[in-house]
Amino acid sequence: MCASKDSTYEFMTNVLDEIAALFPSPYIHVGADEVWGNTWRNCPSCKKRMEELMTAGLPSGVSKFHVVVTEAAGVPYHEDIAALEGDFVRRIDAHLQSKGKRMIGWDEILDGGLRSDSRAIPMAWRSQTVVAGATDAGRDVVVCLYPKYYLDNDTPLSVTYAQEPAPAEMSAAQAAHILGVQGNMWGEGTPTQASVDKRTYPRLIALSEVGWSPRESRNYADFTARLATHAERLKPYGITFVIPKE
Repeated sequence: MCASKDSTYEFMTNVLDEIAALFPSPYIHVGADEVWGNTWRNCPSCKKRMEELMTAGLPSGVSKFHVVVTEAAGVPYHEDIAALEGDFVRRIDAHLQSKGKRMIGWDEILDGGLRSDSRAIPMAWRSQTVVAGATDAGRDVVVCLYPKYYLDNDTPLSVTYAQEPAPAEMSAAQAAHILGVQGNMWGEGTPTQASVDKRTYPRLIALSEVGWSPRESRNYADFTARLATHAERLKPYGITFVIPKE
């Protein structure tokens, strides 16, 4: 995708207009994660646009409050890539807002800066500091931190259950901006339905309880004791799982 060309923007907005007309949801997810910069750097048009954006600096009313520079997950931050992606994301955000929709994207949408009037929602996956920074700035957030909230790996059930989306040190005002949690299941390492089920359950149940229950009411021993009931409920759907003895 050549992010420097108006024709690309026109194509994207036409697609999004159709999506907006088809679906009544107030939210549209645009992705925008893990941009590999060399393609844009090797494109004369993109390279020229990146240089212009870097020289001009952030537009009035646009701010960056947090950047994930190095992280175990994701693509490292590069200022030139963030400048071009940020410019494109802001244009898409403004277009969706004009259609009465709220943009959702992975937390890379924050790297290039958002307008102060943007109601975009980042899905915080790379760092807990993204959650803290976004909520402190008054932005709504969906928490799906890697790797503890990812279902396509072998994170222990007890670790998923213990991961608190709103840490105790977070203020009530910040916590109010956490819309919820999400468990991500990517298919690259789970080629069969059995492998998907094995990693999804019972961790999805643990994540649900974390999202729906007050911190003070959660107890891991009590939770694992209740898993047998969930196992019976899922059997008619062909889903079986082993209750861990941790």
